[in-house]
Amino acid sequence: KHKEELMEHRRQTLITALEVADHVYANVSMSGKRPTNPHEWDISLARNAMNGIIIYCKDPNKVLAAFSKAVGMFNPDTQKATPYGPKDLTELRNIICEELEVSHIQYADPNAVWISDMPGAK
Repeated sequence: KHKEELMEHRRQTLITALEVADHVYANVSMSGKRPTNPHEWDISLARNAMNGIIIYCKDPNKVLAAFSKAVGMFNPDTQKATPYGPKDLTELRNIICEELEVSHIQYADPNAVWISDMPGAK
């Protein structure tokens, strides 16, 4: 039962990390397109994700590194901003798959329509 509870906490934490990535990507320009859905969001989601990753993940350093890279997180006092994008998000998703003990993502279609281009999306 304890292992099931731990896995549920881990799953919730990692879903929150993906929600943070969704917020970030909705607010940045990509491939010459304007942001898909600029909006403010609650930074406590990112803090909660980081805290949960540290507490619940099997390999928190690996997950935090991928999370940080995928959302372009850096310390402006000691680091330069580095580019980030869909490849980094795919890497984060694959590391999340490892943490949740499910298969890696095998989906790769360069011609797929961005979610933001779907009819009725705002």
